[in-house]
Amino acid sequence: MPAAPAPAAPDVGCELFWEVKVAESMGVARERIAALRAEHLTEGPHFRSVRNAVVLTASGLELIVAALNPRSAPAPADKSPQTQAAACPDGPPERVAMVVRRVPPNIRLLLASKLDDRTERVVRVRDNRLFMPGMMLTAIDCGQNLFQFTGRLPRRKGRW
Repeated sequence: MPAAPAPAAPDVGCELFWEVKVAESMGVARERIAALRAEHLTEGPHFRSVRNAVVLTASGLELIVAALNPRSAPAPADKSPQTQAAACPDGPPERVAMVVRRVPPNIRLLLASKLDDRTERVVRVRDNRLFMPGMMLTAIDCGQNLFQFTGRLPRRKGRW
């Protein structure tokens, strides 16, 4: 009985980029990267599946970056390219360490404060039922005292 063929190993000289890490480093939702992958890339030369994770090759990463590049889109007539470039921040948004102060009845919100001050700010979450006052979390500053929690939810009430 012939042995089953071994699964194809990734190219040794080929650089691989995990889709999750690419989305996090670019400050874009993973769903957006997946949509661009489905639209612009082909499996094999641009991406492959490695151990239940999607991995981009160097050429696939270049195509994703080109698709996300705001300079590739035509500039609106009322804004100059210099003004448009100044309005777009470089890199991913900054994450802020916060402490949960209160858990309101609205399951989509938390009231938390930064570590260095006690001013309560609104943090949007998917579900607040497992959060408790005193828990630490990191959130993205959306401006106007509004933050967005993007990490995993606690496993049990009050426990990560």
